[in-house]
Amino acid sequence: MNTPDYSEGQSGQDPLFPLKLETGRILSGITSLLGRDAVQDQTDRRLLMDAVAFIENPTENLGDIMNHTTNMGVVMGGYEMQGADIPTEIYAMNAYLVALQCIHCIHFVEAELERKVIIPAQIQEAMAMALDMATILSEGWAQDDTLLRAVHALEARL
Repeated sequence: MNTPDYSEGQSGQDPLFPLKLETGRILSGITSLLGRDAVQDQTDRRLLMDAVAFIENPTENLGDIMNHTTNMGVVMGGYEMQGADIPTEIYAMNAYLVALQCIHCIHFVEAELERKVIIPAQIQEAMAMALDMATILSEGWAQDDTLLRAVHALEARL
């Protein structure tokens, strides 16, 4: 992903911005993959189409985001079980959905910090999830540490 610099103390920048730049590329990649009939499994095709529909009309509901991320794991697992290469478009879609989970947690924590009554357990849980997702993105297929830097900057504010 082409992403701006999130150095220490800049967690106020919108971490969703780089993702917005990637949306068109992700959608066109999956659409092309489906159009070429490169995905033969009908369940996988449906899960990919559902994820495309979600990205075109996203919700702020973490459960929805997690559901589609889990579904991408199912699709990727099917390829792994068959010993087949996972198309890069599917890896990119999965990374996009993982990034959405991380961003949701960052936004939640930022909103909680602005409230008068803070519930530490909820913040800790959201920060742990954000850190997990950001680490996956920084060390995994995407190898992008933008969100990891944003999470560390937010941690510094706590």
